[in-house]
Amino acid sequence: MLDGLVITTAGFTLSPEKALYALIGLFVTSRTINVVQLGFSYSKVAFIISERADVLQGAILYELDRGLTSLQAKGGFTGKSVRC
Repeated sequence: MLDGLVITTAGFTLSPEKALYALIGLFVTSRTINVVQLGFSYSKVAFIISERADVLQGAILYELDRGLTSLQAKGGFTGKSVRC
């Protein structure tokens, strides 16, 4: 928000053209920082723990057309073995 305030102020005090250059510079800088910190590829992970893992596995594979990895887990409270 502070960057936006500075760019808006520059637009009124200096010139709109210089404010647009500052806005472009801010955009390029933020994108560069994101690439350096996160890398080029983005991936997401979700752990789904359910007693009906077989039903969810079919839905994820065939309806959502996504890959999955099945894990064996043990409940910390119940000690019950479940599939993730």
